[in-house]
Amino acid sequence: ILHTISTTTTTSTNTNNNTNTNDNDPDQDPAPIPAPEIIERVEKQILEYIYQCTLHIKNMYQGRIEFAKAEMEEYNAFKQFKQVATPAQWNTHLMLQSKIKLCLIKNTNYRITTKRLEYDILPKFIEKINISYKIDESIMDDEAIQTSSDEMRQITKDYRTRAMALYVQVLAREYELVSNDIKRIIQGFPQDNNKAVANESGHAAFTHYHDLREKRLNLEVKQSIHFVEIQQMETNLTTTI
Repeated sequence: ILHTISTTTTTSTNTNNNTNTNDNDPDQDPAPIPAPEIIERVEKQILEYIYQCTLHIKNMYQGRIEFAKAEMEEYNAFKQFKQVATPAQWNTHLMLQSKIKLCLIKNTNYRITTKRLEYDILPKFIEKINISYKIDESIMDDEAIQTSSDEMRQITKDYRTRAMALYVQVLAREYELVSNDIKRIIQGFPQDNNKAVANESGHAAFTHYHDLREKRLNLEVKQSIHFVEIQQMETNLTTTI
């Protein structure tokens, strides 16, 4: 009986020592993550991915709804202006149409390029510029080759940065000049004569119409830069994955 007790005690002591040794072993594998927790993490990642992928679709259709409403408001204001406009006011309106169209193009180009600069998405005609010279590796050592390669990459980066900054500056100036020309014409918009239709002001009607037109044009520009935001979203998703 004493022999049995002694054996049991020894075995128990060894077991406890082994347990303590395993607890203090830094190389021991961590406890496995429970399956439900893993599934929950994966589900959250999938839901976040779906949300990011469909967010631009939601924004796109909301933008279209806003644009349609703005078009309708502008059209109703235009009809009202057309009914009360004097010949001089109508001719000024016709003269402005081509300038408004040009201003839209300039504003769109400027806004798209600014958004590209914000997201570091360069236009192709700037991105394709790459300073790269062939180096004879049989003559130059590895350190010299690496130094030259680093300098070429830095020159390329600096050139792209300066080219993009100048491009944005030129586009901003073009938009500013056209916009100022339109503002000048609107400030000199013909006043009403004494024969205003039903005592309604053609000048006031035009101002209201033009304000709604600007609202619609801004929404149109916003829709035009949507594809740049999609490019940025796709880049972020790729990086995350």
